[in-house]
Amino acid sequence: MIIIIALVFLIYSIALIWAMGVWRKMELWSKHKKASTRRFVSVIIPVRNEESNILNLLSDLSRQEYPKSKYEVIVINDGSDDLTVSLVHEYLERTDIQLMLLHSENYQSNAAPKKKAIEYGISRSKGDLILTIDGDCRCGEHWISTMAGMLEVSDSKMVCGPVGFDTKGTLFEKMQQIEFSAVMGTGGVCLASGYPTMANGANLCYEKKAFYEVSGFSGFEMIASGDDEFLLHKIYEKYPGKVLFVCRKEALVKTYPKASVKDFLEQRKRWAGKWKMHKNKRNQYLALFIFLVNFLFLVSGAYSLVDKRGLLVFASLIIVKFVIEFLFLKQVSRLLNHQFNPIEFAITWAIYPFYVITIGLLSNSGSFVWKGREIKNLKN
Repeated sequence: MIIIIALVFLIYSIALIWAMGVWRKMELWSKHKKASTRRFVSVIIPVRNEESNILNLLSDLSRQEYPKSKYEVIVINDGSDDLTVSLVHEYLERTDIQLMLLHSENYQSNAAPKKKAIEYGISRSKGDLILTIDGDCRCGEHWISTMAGMLEVSDSKMVCGPVGFDTKGTLFEKMQQIEFSAVMGTGGVCLASGYPTMANGANLCYEKKAFYEVSGFSGFEMIASGDDEFLLHKIYEKYPGKVLFVCRKEALVKTYPKASVKDFLEQRKRWAGKWKMHKNKRNQYLALFIFLVNFLFLVSGAYSLVDKRGLLVFASLIIVKFVIEFLFLKQVSRLLNHQFNPIEFAITWAIYPFYVITIGLLSNSGSFVWKGREIKNLKN
């Protein structure tokens, strides 16, 4: 057992050291690329009950340095029952950007209403490029120009942008920042290495032509989540090497961490529930490997309580795992503008193995609560 644990952690350590090297190359490559394009961009925003956030996002989009004649903003109402629609209507009266409000007819679906909303928005768009963002996000003034520009200069069909958190500074929020840095870092490194695994629909840019060439969300339209990951895989499969992770702060989109543990677990359960739906086994292997690393770490800790030899092994694993993960996540946090506090990292690091096991088990339920609705994965 000790030999197996040591071997798994040796592979894990080598993988993270390699990941740090890849991330550094991504930073240098992106830094020296001049993002530039003047193609027409359609910003797609599916929203449900975002009365607290939508005006902030629309205000951000109205301040873009990208020419106003070269982009439009399409808000698709996904069954909101708060003031979201009224607020967008009011903003329409006073804005100078090209803004459209649509209403999705599929919001009562218990499978994948967000995908239907995005599809509808794209069908009504006039842009060559589609740029998606969520209604609870914020973006800087260079967001459109950077995302669209990096797609153009890299000759890509899709670019995936970084997503970070805007927090009030509580420990729970800081812990979510650290955990999310791991998600962003892993996805970015895998994509840059030619092994796409994950993306975030809150910050994606792709050619509309490419979306239709791969038949959009067809083939996974009944899976609750995955308007990002599954589309990433479809486009990458048709255009190998033509999908890029944008490692630039100007492309950063920020959202808000979850206010409660319950909401946090529901969100992560929704994300994790996709892993066994992937036709590409690579995603499943990655999820299982991360689960295995954390499971064996806990097993090693339990074994150290009954065997002195196990105590030495567990102490070694603590040092190696802590140092390597600390260095990698500190590197990723720079891009996401996250304050990286060693004490907050240590607390998160200690809880993380239990969290991974919990989410791994909960993800098998096949349903979750999102925006006040119970959503289920249905078979196509």
